[in-house]
Amino acid sequence: MNEERHDFARGLLIGTLIGGLIGAVVALLYAPKSGSETRDTLNEKARDIADAFKEECEKALDRSRQTYESLMKRLKDQEEEIVRRTGQIMKKMRD
Repeated sequence: MNEERHDFARGLLIGTLIGGLIGAVVALLYAPKSGSETRDTLNEKARDIADAFKEECEKALDRSRQTYESLMKRLKDQEEEIVRRTGQIMKKMRD
């Protein structure tokens, strides 16, 4: 399940990057701008793509942290339950 989410997020990120690059190429081909204006536009698009990539990475990292913390809490709860049950069993055996 987690691998499916990872694959989905990875595909979404790759798709976003490819879409941004295709958009930049199309803009270059159809934009009636001077060279410096085109370079400025490309720089802006590159920054936008980099910002989107960074944002998606931060979201993925945040989801990973949440999943990690949730799993650690579940493990801790299970550990406490095992210790409690073991104590009960040991007490019964002594009695």
